[in-house]
Amino acid sequence: QVVDADQKVGGKGPLFNLAAGDPNPGICRIDPTSGPVPFATGGVMRVTGEYFGATPQVYFWQTGASSTATEERLSSATTKVDDNTLTVMPPANVKTGPVVAYRSGDPSNQISNALGFEVWDCVKNNNTCNLQDGGGNDYKCCASGADTGVCRDPSDLCAGQTRSTGYLWRFSTKDIPPIPRVVERCDGDTDLGLNLPSPSPSVLWGTDHRRVCRSASLVVEFSVGNINPISPNNFVVYECDSSSAVYESKRFCDTKVPGVVPIFTGVVTPQPSAAYGANSQNSYLELWPDATYNSGKWKDDTWYQVVLKSAISSGSGTSTAFLAKDKPCEDDPNSSYCFLFKTGPAGINDCKMKDIIITPYRYWTSVLEAPMKYRPPGGNVFDLFYKGHGLSDLKCILMDVKGFDWSWTSGDIAYSNIVTGAATRDKVQASALRNTMGIGLSNPVNAVNIHAEANTSTLPQPYTKNSPLTIDLSNPQVVDYWPKCLETCANS
Repeated sequence: QVVDADQKVGGKGPLFNLAAGDPNPGICRIDPTSGPVPFATGGVMRVTGEYFGATPQVYFWQTGASSTATEERLSSATTKVDDNTLTVMPPANVKTGPVVAYRSGDPSNQISNALGFEVWDCVKNNNTCNLQDGGGNDYKCCASGADTGVCRDPSDLCAGQTRSTGYLWRFSTKDIPPIPRVVERCDGDTDLGLNLPSPSPSVLWGTDHRRVCRSASLVVEFSVGNINPISPNNFVVYECDSSSAVYESKRFCDTKVPGVVPIFTGVVTPQPSAAYGANSQNSYLELWPDATYNSGKWKDDTWYQVVLKSAISSGSGTSTAFLAKDKPCEDDPNSSYCFLFKTGPAGINDCKMKDIIITPYRYWTSVLEAPMKYRPPGGNVFDLFYKGHGLSDLKCILMDVKGFDWSWTSGDIAYSNIVTGAATRDKVQASALRNTMGIGLSNPVNAVNIHAEANTSTLPQPYTKNSPLTIDLSNPQVVDYWPKCLETCANS
């Protein structure tokens, strides 16, 4: 209300709500306000403002980002110089647009006011970036395509570019083994629990992978089924120091906490994630920090770098193939695939279950046996286990399933049945008893479902999932015979 000089009281105006706690973060200045991205080595943006909190984060614009929240915006390692000053290096792929600050751990999830940052178009600068890498090589300017005007590291390709040579061929006197690769997947079927996210957690998959819950599992799926046992030296997780710069486009942090995060000892063999035919199989690893590291959970508000080394291989002898160098990290010449993720502030805590996933999420076999065996290319034979996994409410992030009771059944015990661990366990074995191909099975087509349920005493109803099993005897083969001799007695 307004009271004038004569003490006359006006009518009631709109209500003003006074909220508890600190005001939203506020930015009053960024320097520079424009420039090429990435910045020159050692270059940073200074952000001046207030109410940044203890662990602030600066976010930059990209196409399709939310205008009112941090979703789909790009962030980079932010250093708090003092209560009113932050420094940050804009990550690759930043677009011209608003820069905002976010106060980590703020339950209201409020962002600051926005100030504009203009990304220079190198095409308008005579196709010149005026940047060099650590070896003195000039950055290249992308002159066309989706990256038009963007400066790229000399070793990187612009969008739409391919590496080429004049003429290349090869031949072999035996089958050429497929090159093992890390599967990259986070799609609609993953969200429905029909396949595995991979690699996960990874900033490839958006904002949730910059605020990962503490009990998340580390998952990598491979494009082949015969990955050889992996040693801890070839699958490494580093904890990035809190003061480290994080280079998302180059997949590394420049300062690491001494040592590595222990995730397994000895060697670990990837398990089957899917089999589509005799020579079409995928395999996966799901890992967690050892109990000696932060009680077996990721630390709050921390960046991690995951490195898969080039020594990871499939096959043996002349059929050995090494992991493709699809995404190596710049700080490790022996790496083939690297990725980054960051855990959320203390308020994120443990993961919350949304659904379950079964591995293998589909399976094909041509052998009748109980229990079923896993036969990757190369002649090795392993026990086949169906396993249940937890899909958290964060996009494409799996979680620990301790504390859940599991129940497993077959859709039709005439074709397959559970032979071990049907109750309470998250890992079971099943049998293959009868052909499912071409006999009219329709739900699922030419297959029988292996069904899993996960439950606790507090859930209103269990989480459920099916994995189709195809038993294909349409091309029968002799796998063994007896007697194995040239002569035998008449009554054998």
